[in-house]
Amino acid sequence: MQFPDEDIRSLVYRFHVESSNENFFNSATELFSVKPNKNKIFPKLDYFLDLSYKDKESRGNFIRYHTYLPFLMPFIERSKWETLISRPTSFMSAWRIFHDKIRYCPECMKMDDNEYGMCYPHREHQLRYIDICMIHKCNLITCCDLCGEYYSSKGDLSLALVPRCTSGHEVHNNGLQTAEPDPSMTWIVESFRLMINHYGEIDAKSLIEKLVPVLAKLGYIEFKGAILKSKVIEDMVAFFGKDLLHKYGINKDDLLERTTIGKLFTPNNVYINIYLYLFLIKFLIGDFKKLIVCNFEYSTKLPFDKGPWLCMNKICPSHNLPVINECIRTVKQHIYGRFTCTICGYSYVQRFESYKDNSAKKFKIVDFGFLWRETVTKMLSENRSLQSISKKVGSYTQTIKKFKLNILDPARCKTKYSVETLQNEFEKFMYKKSFTSRGEVRKEFGVGKYDRLMKIKRDWMENLLPQCKVNLFKYRNYDQLDIEAYDSVLIAYEQLRVENSVQRITKIVILKHTSKLIFCRLTGIKKNCFIKTNKLLLELSENQETYLKRIFPIILNRFENSPRYITLTWSLIINRLHHGYKNASPEVIEWVMQKIEDYQSDRNI
Repeated sequence: MQFPDEDIRSLVYRFHVESSNENFFNSATELFSVKPNKNKIFPKLDYFLDLSYKDKESRGNFIRYHTYLPFLMPFIERSKWETLISRPTSFMSAWRIFHDKIRYCPECMKMDDNEYGMCYPHREHQLRYIDICMIHKCNLITCCDLCGEYYSSKGDLSLALVPRCTSGHEVHNNGLQTAEPDPSMTWIVESFRLMINHYGEIDAKSLIEKLVPVLAKLGYIEFKGAILKSKVIEDMVAFFGKDLLHKYGINKDDLLERTTIGKLFTPNNVYINIYLYLFLIKFLIGDFKKLIVCNFEYSTKLPFDKGPWLCMNKICPSHNLPVINECIRTVKQHIYGRFTCTICGYSYVQRFESYKDNSAKKFKIVDFGFLWRETVTKMLSENRSLQSISKKVGSYTQTIKKFKLNILDPARCKTKYSVETLQNEFEKFMYKKSFTSRGEVRKEFGVGKYDRLMKIKRDWMENLLPQCKVNLFKYRNYDQLDIEAYDSVLIAYEQLRVENSVQRITKIVILKHTSKLIFCRLTGIKKNCFIKTNKLLLELSENQETYLKRIFPIILNRFENSPRYITLTWSLIINRLHHGYKNASPEVIEWVMQKIEDYQSDRNI
């Protein structure tokens, strides 16, 4: 018999109690074919499901109502769900949303004992940071408040089946809450309940596909399609506040690191920080239910819109009227549009700035058009002054002057040098002096003339120019260089560990302790060729939690060496001894508080 929302660990333990097996490990091996790992939230289920649930429907119902997979599947790609069932250790980052120790609601324990004849752990109560039962509004507990005995043993080898501890103390609900729980707790629990109800309907890929149109609608996607990830994070932090996000293990500075921000909104990395995506969904859409039912479409607005566009020629009969029906768009670093009026031949180019900017935009004239040339030519034949012509056609007097000179001397409009002339000049130039590099030739001969010849007579030029330098990058053995760099990084890391530096051990800190050559290789343009070393650097780099735990002895040493400080407290640490602890996660704070308590106890002995 299975109870509502019963944790799979409870089912396994009840099977063991009812079986004749000598110990729990034999029961676990019988069910899962392997021994369970300590504190495993969910075991390898493939063998168990094949053994106990043959048909698809019963298997799906068991997964939905008694495992934690429905809580994780919306954040993992569908193609990896089978891996989640057969090798859950591949997604250990996702386990962080569950509490390490099994927790119980005192009221649920009593209610379950009355209704089913035994109590059991509920899945909903095991969510990390959710410390209150949403049904009875009371604090969740892990141990007896009288003797301190845990209701689940180390490694979850035994669980409480009755509402009392192993010493016989009855469960007391001393933590009853008179106020409603934090609203964030409520919608987080409701989101996980929806995941159970809509089991199998959404995965990480479809989740991101649903978020992208919302991001576009809210202006978080550039016209080229790039998501403004840093802006999304900053706006989300401003919306919820740092304190609330920190309560759920979300730190703004960690999120804005280059490696973290690069993985944001990529389906294969969603499960790494599930609470982050729950808050993003809340910020962008409102709640998880809307995400499930929403079906937005994503399309980028056409730069410069769809026309028609204005003619900017002051002497055109259609000046400032939308008569241009064609826009030729080109994309370089920016998007440019070219507009040509068929009435006067006037052509100009404009750069696209943004969709929100409705002010008059600057443009660059490409061609004044046949109407402008005819008008200026006629006025020049009438011996009109340059100033009067300039005023009439709306152009600078210098422009009119150049046009007049080109009319009087048509040769000015033609290319100064023909190809044959340039070839002869280049041959004489190359015989006069010997060059070692092509860059030197190009600079001394003239960039414009050199580029023109290379474009038209490249084969001929190749016979006269110096040989291209060999690209040494192509002939380097990066596998061997990777091994050398790997060894250097290991030595540098061991040196840092021996020194026990107060500085956080990051990739750059480790590389700075290697040679200058290794540093340049691992930070240069070919850094991606060092696959093995980059992977090692990623593994050796300390996260905030590990760093703060490592330097705690240094903090203690500072405290002991200072005659001003008498009592070690959390306030003293964050305000005087090390400011880095201000951004510590709840787990680190709890760990440090325990260390402080142990330290004070040792001093009082």
